This record gives sequence, C-alpha cells and structure tokens, in this order.
Amino acid sequence: MKHPQDRITSLLVVEDNPGDARLLREVFNEDGARSTVMALVGSMEAAEKHLAAHNVDIILLDLGLPDAHGLEAVRRAHAAAPAMPIVVLSGLDDERVAVEALQDGAQDYLIKGQIDSRSLLRALRYAIERKRLEEVARALGAKVEAAQDRSRNLQNELIQMSRLSAMGAMASTLSHELNQPLMALVNYLRGSIRLLEDPNPDALDQVRAALQEGEKNALRAGEIIRRARQMVIKGHPKQETAELAGLVQDALELAIVNYREELVLDIHYSPGIQVLVDSVQIQQVVLNLVRNAVEAMAGCAERTLSIRTELLGDMTEVSIADRGPGLSPEVRQQLFTPFVTSKREGMGVGLSISRTIVEAHHGRIIAEDRPGGGTIMRFTLPVNIRTLGDAQNDAGKLVDLC
Repeated sequence: MKHPQDRITSLLVVEDNPGDARLLREVFNEDGARSTVMALVGSMEAAEKHLAAHNVDIILLDLGLPDAHGLEAVRRAHAAAPAMPIVVLSGLDDERVAVEALQDGAQDYLIKGQIDSRSLLRALRYAIERKRLEEVARALGAKVEAAQDRSRNLQNELIQMSRLSAMGAMASTLSHELNQPLMALVNYLRGSIRLLEDPNPDALDQVRAALQEGEKNALRAGEIIRRARQMVIKGHPKQETAELAGLVQDALELAIVNYREELVLDIHYSPGIQVLVDSVQIQQVVLNLVRNAVEAMAGCAERTLSIRTELLGDMTEVSIADRGPGLSPEVRQQLFTPFVTSKREGMGVGLSISRTIVEAHHGRIIAEDRPGGGTIMRFTLPVNIRTLGDAQNDAGKLVDLC
C-alpha cells in the first residue's frame, strides 16, 4: 500500500537552464505522472512570487540562478516557504556546499548528471516524507513543551498550597507566639508613660531600659511576621545564591516557634556553604522536616532535635534528626507517596512535595534510622560552584547554635 505522499501532485522547479527544464518534464512524463502540476520559473524572484500565491508539494532548486547563486538560493527559498521541502539539483559537486545547504533547510542535495530519473523521483518523495515527519515532530515537541509548562505550573501551585496548609496548621501557634512580644511591648510602653509622668530624674534611666526592652520585643514580633510572610507569599520560582546556614536557621526558628522551651537543640552548621536555590522552597523543605521531627517526639522523654549541614564534595547535605519512635516498615515504604499519612490531621503531601523540590534542585532526600532511636532525614543540594573553594577552606570549622 502506497503512502498518499508517494504521488507528487504539485512541483515548483526553479531552473534557468531550458535544457535541464525540458529533461525534468520528460522525467515526470516517463513516470506516468502527468497529473503532477509542474511549475517552472527561471529566477528566485519568480519563485518567491509563485510561493506567495500557491502551495506546492516540493521545490526542486538549482543553485546557479541569475538573481541568487549558491546557498543564497536555498536560504531565500526556505524563507519564502519554510514548511515546504526543498531538494537541490545542482551541477556544483561540492561537499561543503551540500552540507551547508542541508543545514540551511534543504532536504537533499543531488548532482546533475549523477542521478537517474527513478532515483530523482524517489529522492523527491523521500524528501516530502522527511519534511512531513519533521513537521509532525515539531508539532509534538510543541505539545510536549506546553504539557511540561502546564505540569510545572501545577507543581508550583501544589507547592504553594502545601506551604499555605502548613502555615494554616501553625496559625494558632504563631498567634500565641506573636501575642507574647506584642503584650510585652504594650506593658513596657505603658510603664514608660507612667515613668515619664514622674518628675524624678532617675526615672529617665528606667524609661530608657523599658524602651530598649520594648524594642527587642517589637523586633522579635517583626521577625516572626517576616518569616511567616516569606513562606506564604506567592511568586514565581526563582533561583538565587544564598547562605545555607541562614536558610536553615530561618526555617527552623519558624518551625519551633512555640516549642523552643520543650526542645534540646543540637545544631552544627558548616560555615561558608553557598547554594543556588529557590530559597523559599528549600525553607519549605526544612520547615516540613522539622515539624515532622518535633511532632514525632511528642510525649517522648528525650526531645533532642539535631540539625547539621555538611559539605560533601560538590554537594552539601542537610540532616534533621529526632528522638521519636522511628519509622515502621509500612510507613517507610510509603514515606514519600502523595496523600498517604499516619497523622490524624494533614494532607499527606509534605514529604512528597519536599522530595519534588529537592529533586528539582538536582538533590536527593532519604530517611534513615537514628542510632539509639529516632529518625534522620537527609537531603542534598548542589553547592554554588563559584563559592565552592571558600566553603572547602572552611569545611573544618563548625558553627554551633545549641
């Protein structure tokens, strides 16, 4: 069974040599292709006018035209009809020109006098089919790219939803934590007003001290709001160079905002590690892992939360360890499966999204049993190559924030 494109219904021949043009007509007549409409023009200008007004199956192009010589003819023909296949039929036997002609849009390069009529017709049909497949592949590529863009947008929406869900679950905790410094600030200001009404000059020192304490509490409240706002603000993902220790510490402070007095913190940051990441997304990963660790230790006698950053060649590792009951084989098997959770409340997307974020940053995330009991969550990120040398020089140092 022949493909529909086995029959050439319309052909544009761009050839200024009458003898060659006559031979081409005979080729098609001999093949029984009298139904083929063959238009013959002798210049590139005439070819461009014809292509502007008519569709053709294929262009058979000579490179020795009076108004376009060599590769210029290929480029102009391709520009005039980028979706139509072009086969060069030239007397110029030059391998370099042949390669460049193909690069400029031609489907084939044939030499006059070195090809018979049957081979010429086969080459034309193959050229039409190759061009058709190219257009199909291009269309499919555009659809795949559009689907990938849609997938990325949906993924970003899901990540944003997860952040909002996490912050929603922490709303009452944040409200309580904000209330403390704000009420302290109010009390310091009221005390300052009363002291200012006292004519005793010594009262000014007390006012100054009260205002200084009020400032500390206002800054504390502002820092809580800044961290919370950073996690919920919606924006396009963007990568930037950031200090890893600062990213982890900011997320940690937000995650343990109401548990600090209940936890023993064991924190060691390797200094100088710079990463090229979407800062908010990486903080979301840390927030998820820290909250899971804190919740796992609810009711435990030992509530030690250990966090470390470490340089591993051109990667850096962040580990978050708890002293909870650990992971059962059933939970471990589905740990990163979306919408699977062992919690009474929760969507079951936190760890799944964390893995998506880490892998999008070309890292990996794993869970391990902690010696002595508990779980260690580890994830890796590539180090910013431009700052790798400084980080390696500082690798022997540790910043402890216990």
